Amino acid sequence: MNNISAFLPDRELQTMHRSNDPETSRLAAQKVKRKLTQKQAQVLSVFELSPHGIIGAELNRVCRNLWGWDENTSTARTRRAELEKAGLIQKTEKKRRNRSQSLEQVYQITDRGIAVAKKLHN
Repeated sequence: MNNISAFLPDRELQTMHRSNDPETSRLAAQKVKRKLTQKQAQVLSVFELSPHGIIGAELNRVCRNLWGWDENTSTARTRRAELEKAGLIQKTEKKRRNRSQSLEQVYQITDRGIAVAKKLHN
């Protein structure tokens, strides 16, 4: 599994534990949150290869085709949201229609995301 240490700023650690959790929970959250998981890395790689951005339905379909993820679950979209919160993915001003003709938000990789993705290749 590929891990990028210290990819999230400290403010992101706050969402991994409650304010009244013991110190051990805070330390565990810090350890977990400072690494890019395998699924996050896979989703980031999809965005890296999608210069015009990608919508959720497309992301789900690509992840199903490449890694066998269930297209009907929120796994890929949840990883996208985590990457967005980390500043590696961002919303664009664009929307695109999915297969059912509903408009979906287009997301794209950020400069920071490109830098992290490059580290995954080393």
